[in-house]
Amino acid sequence: MISKSHASSIRGCYQALGVRRFYEERGGDYVNPHFATLVEVTPGILSEILLPRLYEIAANGGMLDLCCGSGEMTVIFRSWLEEVNSTIEMDISAADPFTCEAYKRSTGKMAETWSFEDVCDGVLDDLGLSFGLVCISYAVHLLEPSRNSAFFQNLSRHSRLMLIVSPTKNKGIVDESLGWRQAEYRTVQRIHFRLYETLV
Repeated sequence: MISKSHASSIRGCYQALGVRRFYEERGGDYVNPHFATLVEVTPGILSEILLPRLYEIAANGGMLDLCCGSGEMTVIFRSWLEEVNSTIEMDISAADPFTCEAYKRSTGKMAETWSFEDVCDGVLDDLGLSFGLVCISYAVHLLEPSRNSAFFQNLSRHSRLMLIVSPTKNKGIVDESLGWRQAEYRTVQRIHFRLYETLV
C-alpha cells in the first residue's frame, strides 16, 4: 500500500524547497512512496503490453530507465524478466541527475547523470545511443511544459517504445505531433500505464 504520510511529506517538500532543490538535497536517499504498489501491479501490466515485444526491445538497445529515482522500475523489470522465464539478454541502462546514489544502492548499478534538459539538448544524439524502450516512471510532472516538444521529439528518434507510468492521467501530453502514437493504456489502483510507439 502507498504510505500517504510519505507521499504527503514529499509533496510538502516540493512546495517548501522546490522540486530541483528537493532532489539536489535529498536525491541520494530518495525512495518512491508508491514502490510497494508498483511492485504489486506492474508485472501484470508488463506481461500484457510488453511480453510480445521483448525481442524487439532487446534487439534495439534494451531499456533505459529515465529519471530513474531509486531504481524501482529497473528492479521490477529485472524481477519480471525472471518471472516470465525470459532467456533474452536485456541491457538495462538508467539516468538521473540527482538520485545516482539511491539507484546504485537498490540495483548495484551506476546510472548516468543525464537530465530531461540533457535529452532536450541532444545528449543521445551526441553519444549515438538508441533504445528499444524508454521508461519514465513518476517523473513526467518534473518536465518543464515549455520543453515537452524538444524532449519527446528527441526521444522519438532514439527509442522504439516509450512507457510512461504516472499517478495522473497525463492525457494529451504526448501525441503524434511529438513523434509518438499511443499503443496501449492500462490503469490499476490509480496508476496509469501508457505505452507509445515511435513514428520516426
